[in-house]
Amino acid sequence: EKAVLEAMANGLQANIMRMGNLTNRLSDGVFQKNYDSNAFLKRLKAVLDLKAFPDYLLNLYAEFTPIDEAASAVMTLVRHFSSKCNTFHINSPKVVYLDKLIEIFRLLDFEMTILDEKTFSETLQNNDKIMASLINDMDENSRLNYDSSIHILNDFTVQYLGQLGFEWSEIDRNYLGQYVEYFRKIGFLDK
Repeated sequence: EKAVLEAMANGLQANIMRMGNLTNRLSDGVFQKNYDSNAFLKRLKAVLDLKAFPDYLLNLYAEFTPIDEAASAVMTLVRHFSSKCNTFHINSPKVVYLDKLIEIFRLLDFEMTILDEKTFSETLQNNDKIMASLINDMDENSRLNYDSSIHILNDFTVQYLGQLGFEWSEIDRNYLGQYVEYFRKIGFLDK
């Protein structure tokens, strides 16, 4: 980004677009071919396979940015290029809080038990394969840690896109059902 900004100072006409958590297309639920290397998806699969979730994470949220909507947002910005606005955050502001996500997954026939910190840690430590999938997300107390001091604010981008006629779709049970169905169909998630 620094190199792009320096080039822009020397006359390059460009925008910087920071992409969010790109997920399955909204239109048909299809995802990238190398799905098995997607970090977010691997974490989600690990938790679904464990059939358990820690209570201390329920107040956090997950971001799903459907790739086709991200592409549409990018193209909207490209068609209305402005050198006055140079950095955009292309991520859906329609987040899903994890307590709601667990509720939706239960409606989609996933067994999910909410566990206290100690019980979740013990459950996780008794499953080596799932533990290995989540080890990089654990702190020194074997606690999953997804809260960050870095919070991406995309209010400007959302407002700017809105003025150009682009609105993000809701990430609801329909989208998440399509999301899950795609991964079940290709054998990545259990039926």
